[in-house]
Amino acid sequence: MADAFYKNPEDMNSFLDGILLLPKSQVFELSIKLDERFRDWSERVLCSQFVKENTGSLWESKYSNLLIHKRNPLTMVISCYDLKTCVAMGGTTFMLGGKAFQVPQYSRYGPNYYVTFTKVNNPDMARAIVAELASLTKAVITAFNPTANQT
Repeated sequence: MADAFYKNPEDMNSFLDGILLLPKSQVFELSIKLDERFRDWSERVLCSQFVKENTGSLWESKYSNLLIHKRNPLTMVISCYDLKTCVAMGGTTFMLGGKAFQVPQYSRYGPNYYVTFTKVNNPDMARAIVAELASLTKAVITAFNPTANQT
């Protein structure tokens, strides 16, 4: 992928537009680490069990503004479409599989990656690397390249 960027830097923006995943609306995420027994639970089972075990006004009133999914086999994510809801949920607890979990406080820096290039002197190559990381991680990336255009 980096070679394609390097060979045609004039078409960089259209190439990036084609591979970067951009959300349709702003989403705020709360990540919760799960233990090994949840590894094989599908998202469907996870969501179903979450709704079953967390009845009552605290959670039921928020379901329309939430998406519950798995980022990986041991990380559950509560995605909120409203910042106030996301902030309000921080510190609350929920049950899953008979175990209590605490929702972490929301931080806008939580799921982000920060990259500092120290030996990439070609800005096109640095941009290609950032694009590939964004594609692989599906996370926001902030990159700083102090070595750009240095020979």
